[in-house]
Amino acid sequence: MKCSVCGLRIRRLIERRTRLSNDEHDPLDDLLAAAPWRVLEWMRRKAELADGTEIGLPVCDAEDVREVVEEARLREGEYLLEGVGRPVSGWLVLEVALLRDLCGSTLAEAGAQTNTTGSGAYRRYARHQRRLVDDQEYARRAAGLVVKAMTRCHGLERSGGAAASG
Repeated sequence: MKCSVCGLRIRRLIERRTRLSNDEHDPLDDLLAAAPWRVLEWMRRKAELADGTEIGLPVCDAEDVREVVEEARLREGEYLLEGVGRPVSGWLVLEVALLRDLCGSTLAEAGAQTNTTGSGAYRRYARHQRRLVDDQEYARRAAGLVVKAMTRCHGLERSGGAAASG
């Protein structure tokens, strides 16, 4: 990835963080150095708070999230989540969830970024909330994608930072 692209993404992240800033705890420092199980704890806390509360500060740029999910999709192939109703792409559920949790996207924004409606994004995020608790394989994948997205977004792949070493 070109450095000019990295700079643009970091600038977008900073602008979004500034616009959405409030007095709440900023999880960025905690997440950058977190072990995968800590990332999973953070995701579960976010999922528990998700019904009607503020989304929180963004800690990652949406392009980095979308790229990491797409790379996983290409590497690992189809990933279907079965349950009530017809099977749904696990990658689409994860993408909506990470856009929401890491990027501070609203449901409408996450829907637009994943070619669905706000209500479609809501259904995907609700499925994510349930899967984080009930499906260890899903939770492991989600935490791994968070670590990869944070590593990419904050340049830790190049610098050899804490999240890059996992």
